[in-house]
Amino acid sequence: MRIITKKFTFIPRTLKGNILCYYTSNYPEDRETPVLEVSFSALQGSSGAPILRANNMAVVGMIVGNRETEIQPAQIVKIERSGKLEEEVKYFLPYGKCLTHAVILDFLREQNVDVEVV
Repeated sequence: MRIITKKFTFIPRTLKGNILCYYTSNYPEDRETPVLEVSFSALQGSSGAPILRANNMAVVGMIVGNRETEIQPAQIVKIERSGKLEEEVKYFLPYGKCLTHAVILDFLREQNVDVEVV
């Protein structure tokens, strides 16, 4: 079976960021999977969105979730207000977790989808 897509429709909701690192994940995946981490979090509804390289719009990954180990207090500051010592905790959003393009290509080829890599 050969599937050819002639048209893509993009509904842009673009977040600019950077790829922070590549690593191998085995949770929640059922086998070791190459993933990448981006500098913005995967907000609800963004799963499945492509990660595009800015200079040539090449797909380099797909958002699948967040790296939840990053959901933790990032900074605790003690502040004196009106003679009382208060603690202020700041949190940062987690980094987005994405499958690499190699995983997407493997999946499409397993489904007998004809894929051209340029």
